[in-house]
Amino acid sequence: MAIWVDADACPNVIKEILFRAAERVQMPLTLVANQNIRVPPSRFIRSLRVPAGFDVADNEIVRLCSAEDLVITADIPLAAEVLEKGAAALNPRGERYSPSTIREKLTMRDFMDTMRASGVQTGGPDSLSQRDRQQFAAELDKWLLEVKRLGPRGCGKTTVGVELARACHRQFVDTDHWLQTEAGKTIADIVEQEGWESFRARETAALKAVTTPSAVIATGGGIILAECNRHFMREKGIVIYLCAPVAALVGRLEAFPEEGQRPALTSRPLSEEVSEVLAERDALYREAAHHVVDASAAPEDVVIQIITALRLAPPYPREARIVTVEKGNGDQTVTWYQLRADHPKPDSLISEHETEQEALDAKRRYEDPEKS
Repeated sequence: MAIWVDADACPNVIKEILFRAAERVQMPLTLVANQNIRVPPSRFIRSLRVPAGFDVADNEIVRLCSAEDLVITADIPLAAEVLEKGAAALNPRGERYSPSTIREKLTMRDFMDTMRASGVQTGGPDSLSQRDRQQFAAELDKWLLEVKRLGPRGCGKTTVGVELARACHRQFVDTDHWLQTEAGKTIADIVEQEGWESFRARETAALKAVTTPSAVIATGGGIILAECNRHFMREKGIVIYLCAPVAALVGRLEAFPEEGQRPALTSRPLSEEVSEVLAERDALYREAAHHVVDASAAPEDVVIQIITALRLAPPYPREARIVTVEKGNGDQTVTWYQLRADHPKPDSLISEHETEQEALDAKRRYEDPEKS
């Protein structure tokens, strides 16, 4: 997953919000423009200059973005194109485009273009307000939270899945997100309009559609209700059950409510519903899972649990870097050589050496799959 910015027309204050968010969640952020764009020094943030010309930057964003990505743009046709690819699109004023609203906006844009061409003065947009900035930040945070592994609601499938995919250099896919993008409506809307049986059928289709080698896939908590899904997951991959106590699940759901995304499964209070549903499904989660990990820990610790359980080595070719560190006080300092890599977490310390040659030897061993 990544964020792409139509940067020529993006206000600086919005760029600053994006810079901070990219650093906070370690999300790749690319600003695409036909001029040089200054960005802060960061391994997550970059600018991409394209040749001048009509729609050149827009075409490059469409070419580069993928499903699960987010595109920041006020350009309606660009938003329509990235939505067709399965990506999300967000206006700098904080308006989230959707397949159900984009056609109306395209029609209105064409109408306004016709009015201006006939000489009617339509005026321009209002300047960006503080409320617009707050709305944008809120919608950006909402998308980052959307961006889920097998387990009940609230077990941290999204957060852990994203971090695991990043640590193992694999693609992350969420079946709920894919399903809603394909349907053009929320899960709550699907259930209300079509019923649970239709939704479960869509869920099975989504699981089969997104299952590919070398991907980290997060599923909805009820996907294990169908025996065919449990068999499919065990045959096609390694299944991890993120197991957490009811109190932890309820706390996370109350902190990040999913209202409007998934309908309630019962009419009971949240804590009773979670307890009841988990009691019904726990045996099915364990039947489907190859490994069970404690999801009540911090996300980075859960990722380490999974990597340890799977004995996952980072994919080859893998890279490490040597960083010099001065140790000591005042004039009495000694240079040490640290070997660092971005596995299992970004900027992980692999080893530390007194000489550069020792560090180079360690780097060679680390990058050689035959000697690891």
